[in-house]
Amino acid sequence: MKQFFVAFLAVISLSVQATPATLVYNVSDDCIVSQQGDDTPRPIASLSKIMTAMVILDSSASLSELLVINNRRANTWLPQREYSRLELLHAMLVRSDNAAAETLAENYPGGRSVFMFMMNAKAANLNLPNTQFNDPSGLSVFNVSTLREVKEMFKAALQYDLIRSISTLKEVQLPAQKKKYAVNLVNTNFNTLSRFKDIVVSKTGFTNPAGFCMGLILNRQGHEFVVVVLGEKNKAQREATVNRLMNALS
Repeated sequence: MKQFFVAFLAVISLSVQATPATLVYNVSDDCIVSQQGDDTPRPIASLSKIMTAMVILDSSASLSELLVINNRRANTWLPQREYSRLELLHAMLVRSDNAAAETLAENYPGGRSVFMFMMNAKAANLNLPNTQFNDPSGLSVFNVSTLREVKEMFKAALQYDLIRSISTLKEVQLPAQKKKYAVNLVNTNFNTLSRFKDIVVSKTGFTNPAGFCMGLILNRQGHEFVVVVLGEKNKAQREATVNRLMNALS
């Protein structure tokens, strides 16, 4: 029943397609600094990959195990070859590679269906009643959440050292393998990461229904803040909004 209700709200949200909404939350003081827009469930695009990463890291799956990239469900920036689970986490969190997310899900113990169950179970465990996942990448319009629940998801990601270290890399090189060449990946949030040095978790997202989204956590003068931007009309406006919110915290 919950899944139907949340999915229904997601479909309704398309009628107000990608209406901008923002939230700034002080983690250290447990208070909202500012909010613009309502807390209605809406598509969140690749911000979903933060949950995907947490579920992978919660599992007993080896990060060094080699997996063949699977592009049947989603496109990829990666050449067809084997990648370690850790390399796929880098591709997913740095370059937001959709096939990397799908490959991680399909090779989860028990397979993709179990992985999707675990994503939604993790959302329930974090007390996110309006958050629902239909795929590991965020391409699905039925991957939905709210401003405040995205904030809670990013707060949870603070506890994962690998998410903190990987998601804030401005670029990364996956080493050459056998006769295959090295792969260079530039972060989808390169400009913001270059401008602000105090970001400790970062993820962008975009689909047409979701608009341009971003989730950040920064550590400024001993206080941690979550910044969430959903539904901006283009990349430039998303960056401008994030810059405004970040500069207001100076």
